[in-house]
Amino acid sequence: MENSGKDQIKEVISEREEKFEKHRKSVGLFLGPVFFLIMLFIPVAGLNPKAHTLAAVMLWIIVWWITEPIPIPATALVGIVLCSITGVAELKIILQPFADPLIFLFLGSFILAKAMSIHNLDKRFSYSIMSLRWVKNSSARILFAFGAIAAFISMWISNTATTAMMFPIGIGIVNSMAEIISR
Repeated sequence: MENSGKDQIKEVISEREEKFEKHRKSVGLFLGPVFFLIMLFIPVAGLNPKAHTLAAVMLWIIVWWITEPIPIPATALVGIVLCSITGVAELKIILQPFADPLIFLFLGSFILAKAMSIHNLDKRFSYSIMSLRWVKNSSARILFAFGAIAAFISMWISNTATTAMMFPIGIGIVNSMAEIISR
């Protein structure tokens, strides 16, 4: 099935912005470890050694999140590795928050929402809602139908998954209304 073109939009930046981005990333690549070492060797009153080391690791990660010398998800993994190497905690304790069921709930919900967008189910649902005879061109009725569908879906799946699935449908309704108005 052909993609609707949403994912094909490329950001165009000027040559000057491109130079700045390259400079920002290369400077950040070195600033992170430098700030880590500075923080590690400067004594901070009131912090135990593990908390002090964790603060140094967090400083490195924050610098890398801001400057993005590597992708942000990879930076998060670097934080895990640094915490393990520096002895902040055991790896089992460090990785425990990543196995929280809520993380998997959100992940699954966003995967469902993305799949709906890729296969244009959002447009199909929005056209179906707007083609109902009693909805017509009334924005109040469109909102009521949207809410009723969300309530119906949330009877069987979690509210988080419902929200993630209804978001692309809501965007589809807005886009459909914009297409109708522009005609």
